[in-house]
Amino acid sequence: FADYVKMDEVLFYMGFNYKEIGEAEKAQSAFTELIKKFPQSRFLADAWLAFGEFFFDIDEMDRARKAYDKASKFKDPKTYGFAVYKRAWCNFNLGKHRDALGDFLEVIKFADSTEGKEKSRISLRNEAIKDVVTVYAQIGTGAKAIPFFKKVAPERWAEMAFKLAKLYSNTGKVKDANDLYRRLIRLNKDK
Repeated sequence: FADYVKMDEVLFYMGFNYKEIGEAEKAQSAFTELIKKFPQSRFLADAWLAFGEFFFDIDEMDRARKAYDKASKFKDPKTYGFAVYKRAWCNFNLGKHRDALGDFLEVIKFADSTEGKEKSRISLRNEAIKDVVTVYAQIGTGAKAIPFFKKVAPERWAEMAFKLAKLYSNTGKVKDANDLYRRLIRLNKDK
């Protein structure tokens, strides 16, 4: 059985099934064997994603980020966007807001590319656009928000600016929120 041609696939699905029934150690063992014994396998990105999910779920963000980073290196259109998206959340949770913003922007760029046009990538793009606002609230200024959002998502910049203003309000940055609301009103009057 060890010579079976699709042993990498067997290990992947065994690991996946163990993960589904909550047997994390057995799942990790199967994925580790897959990674070590089959370095050319088409399932490597998925195995690294599984490790990322495991570490993310137990709040080990640095280890999760590293696993998602390894998954993203394969540039597999099936897994790339999701790996970068989850790496962004790891960076955010680690306080690396600029890295998180860069990752969310990369997800949007990927979803806009030809290989990212399928339905799941469009959904991931929409999530990344919302999450850009969350990160921007940590590192950006209200004065530069609208021009930045217009570059990120020209069709959704107003929605993003409104969400940022609400975030500012909810976090006690009332002056910043009102400044942004006034900008939105002014831009709306200009139409």
